[in-house]
Amino acid sequence: MDLSGRDHENLLKISRDADWLLRQQNLSLSNDYLHNFYVKNLYERGLSTFRGKVFHDELIEAFKCHYSPTILKLLQCEFNEQSSNHWLLDLFRRKSRIRHPIRHLLTINFLGYTAEEVLKLPTKFKPFGDGPWPCLNRVCQHFKQPVIKECQLTPNHKKRSEPVGTFECICGFTYSQKSPDASAEDKLQKSRYTRIYGPLWKLTLIRLWDDETISLNQIARQLGVRPITLQRQAALLELTFPRVGSEKSTQLTPNLLYYRSNSNPETKKLNLLEKHQKNFLEVRQQHPLLSRSKLIEICSSTYLWLQRNCPDWLETHLPPPASKKGKKLPSSEVDWEKRDIELAAEVKAAAVHIRSNLASPIRVTVSQIGRDTGKYRSLRTQIDRLPLTAKVLAEMVETHEEFAVRKIEWAAKGFLEKNICPTQWQLQRRAKLSSQSRLIAVQQVKEAIDAALESLVSRAAVSDAEKSSVNDSRNLHEV
Repeated sequence: MDLSGRDHENLLKISRDADWLLRQQNLSLSNDYLHNFYVKNLYERGLSTFRGKVFHDELIEAFKCHYSPTILKLLQCEFNEQSSNHWLLDLFRRKSRIRHPIRHLLTINFLGYTAEEVLKLPTKFKPFGDGPWPCLNRVCQHFKQPVIKECQLTPNHKKRSEPVGTFECICGFTYSQKSPDASAEDKLQKSRYTRIYGPLWKLTLIRLWDDETISLNQIARQLGVRPITLQRQAALLELTFPRVGSEKSTQLTPNLLYYRSNSNPETKKLNLLEKHQKNFLEVRQQHPLLSRSKLIEICSSTYLWLQRNCPDWLETHLPPPASKKGKKLPSSEVDWEKRDIELAAEVKAAAVHIRSNLASPIRVTVSQIGRDTGKYRSLRTQIDRLPLTAKVLAEMVETHEEFAVRKIEWAAKGFLEKNICPTQWQLQRRAKLSSQSRLIAVQQVKEAIDAALESLVSRAAVSDAEKSSVNDSRNLHEV
């Protein structure tokens, strides 16, 4: 067997795994065990959230880069990537179903492991490593000592695919940490923030606040916070302002008063209620003729907050609902042929629009077309009813190789306009193609690179000849 080809290498690995499995006795792996293994490794590769929500498009693209259509067809493991219900996505769902072993072997190989290695690897998801973890309360006797035994994982609200770890010491000091992959101490420090200071920390602040011999900065250093944070915590505890002996540095400013007034949950909610109601009424006054839907578009965050917290008030201040033109047709009454023709035209127009982006090439994918047309759901879940649309999609969607060729042509055009003759490395960098990318070795891409470089060299030679001819003419004219 020729092992130079990627398909042959993958087949050899899978056959070795299959042989190893057949020689095992009393081997049993639960669905939960495999599911945990898959989730852990998909997250580490940026293909899922830490809770196991798979990024479908990214997963399918990575899987198709690893396995060619030939090998998937040979192993009877093809799938319709435009559907949201095929074996690859189903494999990562936590269900008590038995899947074909060959599909597990394909997936395990895709993740870079052998079947034997799966049994030896830890499957429990531990993005912050094994405990215990240190207490960060400077006034606690366990400061920087590994005494915290539990880590609570919650989603990162700014980047929901990544977790936030929360750690609570017995002293009550609770902190959270982002960036679980950070290794340097200074980087870790920047990714940590305090949630609760705890009774020990607060009692120390109360004691030091009344000590005239210690400055505000000294207290802040002793408690491990900034002076402004210290003053805010003092305001929350309703300590004396200004401090005795330091009137200038500890005045109760309007910001601190606001901070204190919003420390009480009930007061904070009332302030927010007043703010959102006022904002909503101002928008209604500025746009008295807007419909409900348009009004919601203008002040969506205010609308959502009011809907959650005071729906009755919101309903009385909304414009009357528009009359319904008719109920939604059941699926059996939808004119699928008409919808198919219309959507196929939209898909074609969207693909042309995506390709026409001159700033930087964007790959024509089902997801990108769905975003452009606003018909993502139809393209994913109703494609079986839309044969013409499916055909247009198949024609318009770019493979990785086709997109690479288009990027090379785009990069070459940019160099041509600037009359620059680049090296191959400069052309690849402009086209955002890494030298280590598997696409560089693809014949179609290699030919595109060679053709682009040859064209640029020829153009540069012609340009030089034209310049030389012009210079000669000038010299003759001067003579």
